[in-house]
Amino acid sequence: MAAVAGENIQQQSIANLLFKASVKGYVDELLVQFQQCFSLPISGVMCSYTLQQINQTDQPRLTIWLRLYTLYFDIYANQTHLYSQLEYSPEQHFFSPQVWLH
Repeated sequence: MAAVAGENIQQQSIANLLFKASVKGYVDELLVQFQQCFSLPISGVMCSYTLQQINQTDQPRLTIWLRLYTLYFDIYANQTHLYSQLEYSPEQHFFSPQVWLH
């Protein structure tokens, strides 16, 4: 899990969203996407350039962006998990509410 340098992020809500992404295991890819978007050196880690850009970016827009990317990764991970369960025994899991509502 990558360090998000939360103590150096000026907006607490942004730090919280990055921490949430870190806990879920998405922060590396999220940082790569952010770095690509702002033409920063792409490393997937919180470098000084990335931190500076996060602190300079419009907070409401960055908040929406972070939430959407986290949601995207949540959906992707859930679909991958569901597919792997269905692949091995589809009859057993297809009608199971635990699979669909988890």
